[in-house]
Amino acid sequence: MRSVTFNEIVGNENAKIILKEAIQSARLQDRTVEHIFLSGPSGCGKSTFASAIAHEMNTNYDYVMCSGDANIIQNIIMKIMKMKDNDILFLDEIHALKTSAKESIYDYLENGRLNIKYGMQVVNIKAPKVTIIGATTEMQLIPTPFLNRFPIQINLNKYSLKELYTIVQMNARNEGINLDMDAAMMIAQVSKGVPRMAIQYVRRVRDHAVSNNINKINKDVVQQCLKLSGINEDGLEMIEQKYIHTLYHVFNLRPAGLGAICSVIGENEKIVEKTYEPALISGGYIMKTPQGRVLTKKGIETAMKIEFKEII
Repeated sequence: MRSVTFNEIVGNENAKIILKEAIQSARLQDRTVEHIFLSGPSGCGKSTFASAIAHEMNTNYDYVMCSGDANIIQNIIMKIMKMKDNDILFLDEIHALKTSAKESIYDYLENGRLNIKYGMQVVNIKAPKVTIIGATTEMQLIPTPFLNRFPIQINLNKYSLKELYTIVQMNARNEGINLDMDAAMMIAQVSKGVPRMAIQYVRRVRDHAVSNNINKINKDVVQQCLKLSGINEDGLEMIEQKYIHTLYHVFNLRPAGLGAICSVIGENEKIVEKTYEPALISGGYIMKTPQGRVLTKKGIETAMKIEFKEII
């Protein structure tokens, strides 16, 4: 990951102030920065903030993805033991740690000591004073006692249209492409408040423009590029359009369970629930009820604009 500074990060101004003050306070008192917990939607800058914290502290930085690793606690302990005082260890998707793994690092978060297993014995030893940065997209899965061991807790919000517009313009310059104002605004509007999505769309537009020898990118070029990717004017991806269409045309506005919806649209239930439903809910298109998923007024209006030929 490229090192970034706080000055390069657009948005979440209060979060930047809190973190800068925490780092400056630790520097003036000659101590390690306290452990930090970052939460927020996927793509809203948790990894970027972790990199900026390391840059601000002028220290070494290491990364662990907490999901999908059977030996995760051993890997975390090994990394901490190899690090120096004031280094940073970023634990991404920390909610994926099993309860036993969380409990294994309680001591370290509390008093800087690790429980290390030697054969049949467990030895409690003092470890380097590393700042742990935990990050999650699933705040509801974090136990309160675990969260309380992170003195600095930051929630990163989705971005405003103005902030996304700035991000689009910055990345367009970085990619060496010429976007006019309307084109940049269209990309910002379809990015659902998520910087990562805005950056991905800029790169798609770049590829489309370069491949077709387009020097000046206007709104029509962006619209054509998005259409090729199955994204409509509301920023809805094809699966999201299928979801809305199914609730309207197949279930006739009656509540429907996620399993039933996914069987119609032919998508994996877990992927839809984790990847697509949050955007549909936060975007005001659907609601979860005890009876099932239902379309909102906005969802109904959107469904009426989606033609059947667009999604089959």
